[in-house]
Amino acid sequence: MEKHLLIISSDVGFTSAQGVRYRELFSDFGIHSQKTILSLSSPNNYIADAKSATCFDYSGGKMIAFLARFVLKIARRLAHYMPFYDVNNLALPFFYRRLGGLLRAEKIHDVVICVTPFSMIKLARHIKKKYRVNKLVLDMSDPYSFNMVISGASNVARRSRLERECFQYFDKIVVVSQQMADEYRRLHPMYAGKFSIVEQGVDEGFIEKVISKSTHEKEGGIYKFLYAGGFYRKGRNPSELYRAFGAHKESCRLYVYGNIRKSLRPVCLENIVYHKAVDKDQLVRVTAQADALILMDNEFGFQVPGKTIETLASGKPVLFIYANDESPTLSYVREAKGVVWAKNNVTDIAMGIERIINGDYEEPQFDFRPYTWEKMRNKYEILLEGTDR
Repeated sequence: MEKHLLIISSDVGFTSAQGVRYRELFSDFGIHSQKTILSLSSPNNYIADAKSATCFDYSGGKMIAFLARFVLKIARRLAHYMPFYDVNNLALPFFYRRLGGLLRAEKIHDVVICVTPFSMIKLARHIKKKYRVNKLVLDMSDPYSFNMVISGASNVARRSRLERECFQYFDKIVVVSQQMADEYRRLHPMYAGKFSIVEQGVDEGFIEKVISKSTHEKEGGIYKFLYAGGFYRKGRNPSELYRAFGAHKESCRLYVYGNIRKSLRPVCLENIVYHKAVDKDQLVRVTAQADALILMDNEFGFQVPGKTIETLASGKPVLFIYANDESPTLSYVREAKGVVWAKNNVTDIAMGIERIINGDYEEPQFDFRPYTWEKMRNKYEILLEGTDR
């Protein structure tokens, strides 16, 4: 029997961790012959051969498009005062209307709701109460109640209560790490059986290209370090990293790639070069040209940086910067060789830089085979192939 999969997501970037996850997981989904993506306002073309549906249609002309963008901008500001902290909270009525048309017109077999944004969780009750689908799945790339940007016991309790109200409607809840699953099972023991783990996978082709194109020639004897990813004022702050490299101006250079806020970009440091995020092909080139990679962990929480496995599997030495001894990222780093560990302070990072420049590390090695996207897809297919109701 042909199966139709409905994927509900926000407007995610093609190269973002979420965009990569959805594209790799759902583009080659063998058990579903048809796929439809429902998003807020952008045409989602990151999943191959999928139909696209949007809640806001800009086809009415430039004025309609301008007004829609203006409304969204105001809505994002108002969303800060909502229980679910994102603009989709105000857009849920548009999702309800669009879902009605889709679920009545198409014979949808399974539905996957992808978060963030977290307000999408509220769609579950509407779908389960009004429509008949085989499985309703929640894919959580980040936790909600214990997200690293949340502080205060009252905030955690309020978010946990909202989760408890919504989780009851899902058949399966997919998270990206064992630690995240364990914490959710502790918080919501009545739903412990619903949680499944499908990690952020790794692109084998990317790793093979990086290894095959890597060179060992240093420009003018300068050692090149590469950091590709994001920074945050709280949780992954680069200030100590910049200061450490500022003290090694003669021997090394740091290249930073990512869509990073201006306040967190390097300023007036001649041996630190900043670039905005680039596509996968360009990232292969710059990664292959680097002598060493930098992996900066989150200081707290249960989230694992999206490029962790690809960084460890690159065949290059890795400077791993961390602050949390209980971080879930450590379980992957401990499996790897060629990693120099450094606490997130100037002294430790500077020592780590010197160790890598001096070749004081094991031969880089990491077995990424358990984390390929093919294996992650297999996990998802097993999850969705459970007994039909």
